[in-house]
Amino acid sequence: MSLPLPTIVVVTCYADAAGFMFALSHDYFLMRMDHGMLYMSELDLGLSFYEYLMGLMITKITSPLALKSVVLEASKLNAKEVMVMGIVDSVHDTLEEIVNTALCLGEELGSRK
Repeated sequence: MSLPLPTIVVVTCYADAAGFMFALSHDYFLMRMDHGMLYMSELDLGLSFYEYLMGLMITKITSPLALKSVVLEASKLNAKEVMVMGIVDSVHDTLEEIVNTALCLGEELGSRK
C-alpha cells in the first residue's frame, strides 16, 4: 500500500480470500471477463476479518452495496459485476488483451516520472 510507485494487478482467474486482498492492494486492477471471479471465503468458513483487512476493503471498495456484497454476503462476483461495482478498473475478453492493456498502462505510468 505504501510502495512509492504505481502497481498494476491482472486477475485472469479466481482471486479469493488473500488473493482478493492482494489484488485490492494495487493501484490499478484489471480482470479477465470470462474466467475472473472475486470472493471472500472467510464468511463461509465462519471466520472474521482482521481490522487491517476491513480497512483495506473499506478504502478500496467505495460503493456501500459492493462492500456489503463482499463483506456480509460472501458473494462470488464475476468480472462484469465487479466492473459495475467499481472494484476493478477494467475487464478484458482475452488474455492477450489484458496483458497488452497492462503493459501499455505500465508504459504510460512509467513515462510520467
